[in-house]
Amino acid sequence: MIPNSNNTNGTAIRRGQYPSKTWVIDRLRGRIVKQCDNFDAILQSIQKILSTDRYSELIYSTFYGIEIADMIGKPASYVKAALPQAVKEALKQDDRIKNVTVENIEVSGDAVSFIVTVDTILGSVSSNETISL
Repeated sequence: MIPNSNNTNGTAIRRGQYPSKTWVIDRLRGRIVKQCDNFDAILQSIQKILSTDRYSELIYSTFYGIEIADMIGKPASYVKAALPQAVKEALKQDDRIKNVTVENIEVSGDAVSFIVTVDTILGSVSSNETISL
């Protein structure tokens, strides 16, 4: 028989956010160097998400990374129109990110540069990003 009760013996069940502790990747040396938490972990998450092509790596879920494959070979006007939504969709998968703004999009050859402003649960950050198409 399965009990049909919400009684937790007086203990409250709390739901909250899990810690965001992660390993810090030193991209220049290609090494993992230490651990970080909170805002630094969110910053690294933003960089990793924007540098990972969605659906290209089996290790990641289909929700991780940015969808840029359909922008390859397209005119600059198409890339400028499609990029903000792609960046927002990619970053909003992280529950620590509340809002994303993309500005100053410049297409040069096979790369696109832009400024992304991200409002997180711990504060806001702006970053200059470049993605190869």
